[in-house]
Amino acid sequence: MEVRYTVHARQRMAERGVSEAEVEAAIGDSDITYPDGPGRTNFIRGRLRVVAATDGKVVITVVRL
Repeated sequence: MEVRYTVHARQRMAERGVSEAEVEAAIGDSDITYPDGPGRTNFIRGRLRVVAATDGKVVITVVRL
């Protein structure tokens, strides 16, 4: 699956030392998923939370928990 990243997501990834591979793993093989408003989903894998479009194709932000 091709994933696109917002400028904000890229900034947070750089600040938090998160790679594209980690983000895509969280989306593709999450431990927990839950909605985050219309059209947005939280994908959690380990200590990483990715907020993305519900289809997982556009990453909005990334947080280390």
